[in-house]
Amino acid sequence: MSIVKYILKVFGTQILSAFVLMLMSPLLLISESTSFQTIIGVVMMGFYWVFVCLMLEKSATMDIKNGTYSMIKPLIAGIVAITPSLILMLLDIVLTNATGQRDQLALLLFRAFNSGYMNFLIMYQDAIWLMCVVMVANVGIICFSYYRAKMMDDKHKKFMTNLNEEMKNVPRAVDLPPEEKDQNE
Repeated sequence: MSIVKYILKVFGTQILSAFVLMLMSPLLLISESTSFQTIIGVVMMGFYWVFVCLMLEKSATMDIKNGTYSMIKPLIAGIVAITPSLILMLLDIVLTNATGQRDQLALLLFRAFNSGYMNFLIMYQDAIWLMCVVMVANVGIICFSYYRAKMMDDKHKKFMTNLNEEMKNVPRAVDLPPEEKDQNE
């Protein structure tokens, strides 16, 4: 898979997960309890991470099979994938007026694009430091999912090699002398 297709896959995965998580966001309105909302936020974030990992790990596995695996591909895709978040964060900073009133449209779009972290963004009033953490976490999860496929492939190859080595030492019925064959049957 080329880098452009992988970037489109990352964007598609983020948009699909954002849509699904936006459908889950009414769960945040059920209770005023901060602990309940934190639990729902952690569940949403975990769901987001698992969804992104599974989708992108599958692409990495196909890259390994096709011989097009590249260590730099997820980093480039991650940086390109956070570009909309970075633009929305900078737009929020630029459009903040002298009284400290923030642009609500930029914040809403940032929350929608990063819906896996939406509850924490709301709880901390869209703090700039949290926006930066969200963007770094997105790059991290994209890179982790791609590299995890390579680790799993290496683990699978090692297992198969060890299994083949062990199978060489196991006597087969064909290799046994005739008197031992009769005892085994």
